[in-house]
Amino acid sequence: FFDTAEIPLTLVDRDSKLLTTKFQPLAFNTLKCIAKSKLNDKSTDCNVTKVQWSVQVSFLVFCAAMLAFLGWFFFTIFCGIGFVSLPFDMINEFRTRPIPMSAIEYAKQKNRNWKARQWATSVGDRASKR
Repeated sequence: FFDTAEIPLTLVDRDSKLLTTKFQPLAFNTLKCIAKSKLNDKSTDCNVTKVQWSVQVSFLVFCAAMLAFLGWFFFTIFCGIGFVSLPFDMINEFRTRPIPMSAIEYAKQKNRNWKARQWATSVGDRASKR
């Protein structure tokens, strides 16, 4: 199971004289051929065959493919959510951005923090002495 990758293919075999026309390129004719074969229309000049191609892969390649598949699966689910909310998040970040302090406000806040640290240190010292 982990060492084989099975790839489904559709082989289209056409008459070489009818491969292309002046106005319809090869890709259009091939798609028309596949569409008619899906409708079980046997009047076409092409032979459509379903084939399963098996390729040997290492366990590391298998793990990488599974992680890529899971990544794309979650990307398709969460990408829509992220892109919708991104402008709202950016506006909210701008609204609640930090405002620079003046030097006086910074000194006051530093003094408050120092006093709170001194109080917490004294409480800790008293608790450790008990």
